[in-house]
Amino acid sequence: MVTYEPFTIIRPTLELCKQRANELYGVEYEILQKNYIERPVFFGLFKKNECKIIGYPKPKPDMSKFATKIYGLKQKQPDLPEASENLFSNEKEKFLSLAQEHTGTDPKTTQILAELSKINEKIESLQPSAAENEHINICRINELLEQNDFLPAFRKKITDRLKKEIPYETLNNFYELEQQTLEWIAGEIKIYEQERRFKSPHIIVLVGPTGVGKTTTAGKLAALYFFDKERRFKPGLITIDQFRIGGVAQLSQYAEILEIPFATATTADELNLKLTLMKENADVIIVDTIGRSPRDSIELAEMKEILESCGSRAECFLTVSAATKALDFVSIAKQFEIFNYCSVIVTKLDETMHAGNVISVLAEMGKSIAFLADGQTATTDYLKKADPIRLLINLDGFEVNRSRLEKMFPPRNLTRTTKGV
Repeated sequence: MVTYEPFTIIRPTLELCKQRANELYGVEYEILQKNYIERPVFFGLFKKNECKIIGYPKPKPDMSKFATKIYGLKQKQPDLPEASENLFSNEKEKFLSLAQEHTGTDPKTTQILAELSKINEKIESLQPSAAENEHINICRINELLEQNDFLPAFRKKITDRLKKEIPYETLNNFYELEQQTLEWIAGEIKIYEQERRFKSPHIIVLVGPTGVGKTTTAGKLAALYFFDKERRFKPGLITIDQFRIGGVAQLSQYAEILEIPFATATTADELNLKLTLMKENADVIIVDTIGRSPRDSIELAEMKEILESCGSRAECFLTVSAATKALDFVSIAKQFEIFNYCSVIVTKLDETMHAGNVISVLAEMGKSIAFLADGQTATTDYLKKADPIRLLINLDGFEVNRSRLEKMFPPRNLTRTTKGV
């Protein structure tokens, strides 16, 4: 038995709704419900009234009988036995032959078919996009995702899940739809877990483009380990960036305040020597590097050669500003893969309210987030262990039910690393 699913059409007027229904289902359809709704446009800044109808198509009549009048074919009787394959093939060829004969010999028929073809092309050109027939709340979710700089593929993944997994009646509850979307987004965020035990000294290397705050982040990491609640580590700082004005002085000042060792290096041999000397006085050594353009492959290769002195056990983190546009973020993440970074540190989170770039790019590339940083002060208050909820509250336009999300994604400890025996 054939079933006919209900349809929903939204247009500015009732007449346009009916016109669209006629185009899709012909005149044989039944309208079950019609009302007027307010629909947000231009990122929700304005609203307009539109008509919404819900209906279902009626079964279409059997049109085969009209073939008898047009081409003189005999209509198959329902009580006759089923025709053989050869008989069916012969009848089919006869039908097509007659149709071709009419078209080729009758100028009026040819002209009518040509005009119908033009009308059909015009109708197809005026067909609305599929998004216009989507539920209004799914459209609103997609607009919010786009507003927050989520990649198109990520937006499609979320909206497709809404269509497939959410019952129709729940689609009318925008708040519930919003919370479900946030849960799915949080589920796409991978959090980096450091090893509980490491061989001392543990080496951490920060790489990334110019101006993302690597030096400040290095100072924050040193403070984080220095003031660890479970066990007080002895951090050390090394920089290979002696070209940026004030960079060495800034990191040296952090080391002086914490009373921890500090050194500079410019070559692979020099870095190897400084690491060897610092091992006696530090459990964790943080290496700050030169900011490089992701498009300069030669400079990236030269810096990689210097950093090979850190050894294969060193953890390398890509440091990127949260304010980086999504497509630029993709380029940076790919170009810096030469350093085989294990995770990402996101800085300057306080400078943006659109964290969709961070979430969607890292989800697409299968990369995790280790730390979230904001502010210009190198204290533990401005560097936190990565937390999905911290990113979600940086989404513009979404109402975040924090207590609900924390049940699914509980807060994490700042550090879980301990020294090996």
